[in-house]
Amino acid sequence: MNLMKKFPGRHRLVGLVTLSMLLLMGAFCQAQERSEKSTYKIDESLPYRDSTHADSYQQEKCLLDVYYPTHRKDAPVVVWFHGGGLTSGERSIPKGLQEQGVVVVAASYRLSPKAKSPAYI
Repeated sequence: MNLMKKFPGRHRLVGLVTLSMLLLMGAFCQAQERSEKSTYKIDESLPYRDSTHADSYQQEKCLLDVYYPTHRKDAPVVVWFHGGGLTSGERSIPKGLQEQGVVVVAASYRLSPKAKSPAYI
């Protein structure tokens, strides 16, 4: 059965207005929920090697940043290694992964030619 024929004229207009209001209310509630839960924290420059046995270059480069949502305890984790072909690059949290409800662990590592394979990490 065609709904347009079933609700002619004024009833059709009331139905469209009601549907529009429901869609707008849903979008508003979703945006409000995101803004209430959008608290993130970052812990920076956490060493992942024992500094008592690391040289100064390892202490400088073998670090992690951990970016995480404070409102979730069971968030999935993404480990991010920067690009640069093992010869360049810096540790960072990619914009595309920020405020997505995930924990991002960004690692920096020693670079070539100062570090030789497989000792980068």
